[in-house]
Amino acid sequence: AFADEQGRVLASFCGRKVRANPPETGESALIELLHDQELDTLGRTLVRRLPLPGPCKIDVKRDPRDGRLVVMEINARFTLWNYLGAVNGVNLPGVAYDYLVDGREPGPLRYTTQYRWLDPYNDYQACRELWGEYGVRTWLRQILTGDTVQDIFSWSDPQPFMRLLRHRLLLRVRRWRGSAAGPAGVRPRHCEVKLHCAVPLEAGLMQSIV
Repeated sequence: AFADEQGRVLASFCGRKVRANPPETGESALIELLHDQELDTLGRTLVRRLPLPGPCKIDVKRDPRDGRLVVMEINARFTLWNYLGAVNGVNLPGVAYDYLVDGREPGPLRYTTQYRWLDPYNDYQACRELWGEYGVRTWLRQILTGDTVQDIFSWSDPQPFMRLLRHRLLLRVRRWRGSAAGPAGVRPRHCEVKLHCAVPLEAGLMQSIV
């Protein structure tokens, strides 16, 4: 969501994590938007009462014992969900810019649930641990059918993906050379940084008010 100084929500949407890597406690692998009036009301109430000006994402779980919605955490910042929101009709960074720079508030905004957001690598790793539920064919059918946007790859701008692919290939070559050198070989150390938000969850149950 994005709210003004008094916590009045100017734009928002709801979504859920379909899969995460690792499945129980990992980062987003496949996410989608949804329409849920109960979630929307809870999020707007929290933002107004605290209040929470600016961007925020509220992570919620439903308690299986009594069905209550339980707030897990609040991230007062823009997140990877903003890309998915924008392609489905609610551009939170755009709303923030118009409000903060020009003082312009958006009219009523409606979003669709047409597009899903996918991180192919993390989603594949997540499904590898769930092959009893997701076979390779099922996984391929899910990611190749329907409309998705991806974390890095885009046909209109493939260079970031190609750079990431090159980086990962170089890491694999360095690891292979280090292991091939035997006990006396020095294996190169590396640090791989990923710009994702890691949120604890039970697979398929985490929902967000963004």
